[in-house]
Amino acid sequence: MICLGLFALELSISSVRANDRRVLSVEQPPGMIGDFVTCFSESNAQQLSLTQAIGFYQQGQFQPGRNHVLSFGIGAQAKWLAVNIDNPDMHAQLRRLIFENSWLDKIDIYLIDQNNNKKKVTLGDSFAFAERTIEHRFFVFDYNYPPGISQLFIRIETPDPMIVPMFFGDTTSAMKRDMFNSYSYGLLYGVVTALMLYNFILFIQLRLKRYLFYVVYLLMFLLMNQAYTGHAFYLYWSQSVVMQQWMIPILITLYSLSGIAFAFLFLNIQKYFPRIFKITIAACIVLVLLQLCLLILGLQSLMVFMSIFFVLCFSIFTLHMAILSLRYIPQEVGYFLIASIATLIGSVVTSMTVIDVIPYSQWSFRAVEIGLSIDVILLSIALAEQFRVLQKGKISAEKLARLDPLSGLYNRRAFYEMAQSICHNAMRYDHPISVIIFDIDHFKNINDQYGHNIGDEVIKLVSEVVHTIVRKSDVTVRWGGEEFVILLPETSIERAKAMAERLRLSIEYIGFDNFQIAFSFTISLGVAQMAEQSNSIEQLLKLADTRMYQAKEKGRNQVC
Repeated sequence: MICLGLFALELSISSVRANDRRVLSVEQPPGMIGDFVTCFSESNAQQLSLTQAIGFYQQGQFQPGRNHVLSFGIGAQAKWLAVNIDNPDMHAQLRRLIFENSWLDKIDIYLIDQNNNKKKVTLGDSFAFAERTIEHRFFVFDYNYPPGISQLFIRIETPDPMIVPMFFGDTTSAMKRDMFNSYSYGLLYGVVTALMLYNFILFIQLRLKRYLFYVVYLLMFLLMNQAYTGHAFYLYWSQSVVMQQWMIPILITLYSLSGIAFAFLFLNIQKYFPRIFKITIAACIVLVLLQLCLLILGLQSLMVFMSIFFVLCFSIFTLHMAILSLRYIPQEVGYFLIASIATLIGSVVTSMTVIDVIPYSQWSFRAVEIGLSIDVILLSIALAEQFRVLQKGKISAEKLARLDPLSGLYNRRAFYEMAQSICHNAMRYDHPISVIIFDIDHFKNINDQYGHNIGDEVIKLVSEVVHTIVRKSDVTVRWGGEEFVILLPETSIERAKAMAERLRLSIEYIGFDNFQIAFSFTISLGVAQMAEQSNSIEQLLKLADTRMYQAKEKGRNQVC
């Protein structure tokens, strides 16, 4: 039977050049060769032998490939592929055939040349990575094609999506292609890793869970991508065929779950949509349990289909939640919404490519990577925007905590924080530093006569006058009630006294007038300089306060 099959094959080879337009020349430009391939599906009954496959080929049962990349969907029956390769040259030509899909379980390659030389090679991820004759994340077959027509019969089986991108060309072109892919994945993985480290540092510093969840989301994307591109088999579990068979759907599911967890935390779904939050958590638990059952039962095709379906649902769901959240946190959702749209488009295009709904191309197959690259960058910007808003609010809160709400001047807490460093530098470099303390004369009478509202207006008026007179480097404080303090760095007591006098005259001249009530009022001021009779901020304040009371005893409305 085998002899008859080989005899028929020899007859077919001799007639290929005349009858088959799908002959692939070794001089053809490097590229995908699905257009030169014919295909045949095995039935459920049994696995075909090479002789049987040749018989079906001779009967015309093999159908032409529909595209330059062959795709048969999830759970497809084993496929036989046939391709005729012509070497018109007088010498053998080395060519490389690459199956650019890392999850094909088993690939049996049978090559019979015009001289009846036969070669069989078996590839696939059902074998440990170390068993590959050529170290490559994809499955590679090199052969020196002799002059004339050689014929390849290829049998492929896998429970995963059966996409068969077959690249054929010289080894130099193949290595250039590999180099380009290496650079593109290196760039992608470098960006994602940098974002992971950046957000992990933010989590360590701020202790905000959203940054940790984003790190987990990025990590799951990185591992998922490395799993289905073949990098993970080479890097992490090269000896474990079982892990290679199951880690792709597992990591796809974990990626989707981590994305939902991050989206819920970022959008604060538990607060704004508690019912949706509970339902989603329950649905995710059910999904995980179903996936575990499929794993235990060994139903790999169904598990792959469910994980891909879950990615699509996750993308649509997060986009929907972002739209719903617009009315609650519109500023924060903008970037997230665009990122969700990019993820959704990329996931849909790649998923439709994997299950053979749309034709395969490098762009359609890697659309999810493009979408997720946009996603991670925009989400990082969104988190950075949240961080900026948070820091702005923190700074604003700290500023308010240091200000007196009525006058807008600093309070005692702020004064002591600032005064310590100012006084330390003044004493270290022997620079002058002075302080003015003053209060409003007969302020109790103002409150009693005109009311506390007018008293508050007087406080505000004094604060405004102080702002117009002091320098930017000076520290102005409402010490309490109607009492104020001005700390004057780089200022001698003579200059401090001159400023105090100018402030006293301004207050006396302006008075109070709100178009209904008008009256004049005055202030009494005490001035002191560091090291005059003091060498600490407390002693400086005490000395200035004593002199302010001396000014009051001498009749008020004066500087002492």
